[in-house]
Amino acid sequence: MATTNASRGTLQVYTPRPWVLLFAVEGKADLEVAEAIITWTNKMLAGNNRPHVFHDWEHMTGYDSNAREQLTAYVDGVKKQLGSANMLVKSKIVAMGVAVANALLGGTLHGFSERARFEETLQRVLSKEP
Repeated sequence: MATTNASRGTLQVYTPRPWVLLFAVEGKADLEVAEAIITWTNKMLAGNNRPHVFHDWEHMTGYDSNAREQLTAYVDGVKKQLGSANMLVKSKIVAMGVAVANALLGGTLHGFSERARFEETLQRVLSKEP
């Protein structure tokens, strides 16, 4: 596990399998958090994996618009290299941002509002070889 402490939030990064990235954000996601997510994803992509990316944003309270824009542009550029992109959100503001990003990305993101369904999907991906 690695942790990035940004000015208004915290990002924890887990790599439970060589093809799975799990990002957990608490507080507000800013540009520093977005850049850390991009750096970790690039590392996994460099290993010629088609990573399944899971964003546990249940405890994210908001985001800076430039962070959302940077992440959306990044995912648009790498979406064909991803196995999947999964998002757990609770905040209505964050859910709205994810919905807008997903529309721009052509439905690439799989959104969850219930932890149980998010965890089931994560466990299913963890149990399979890439």
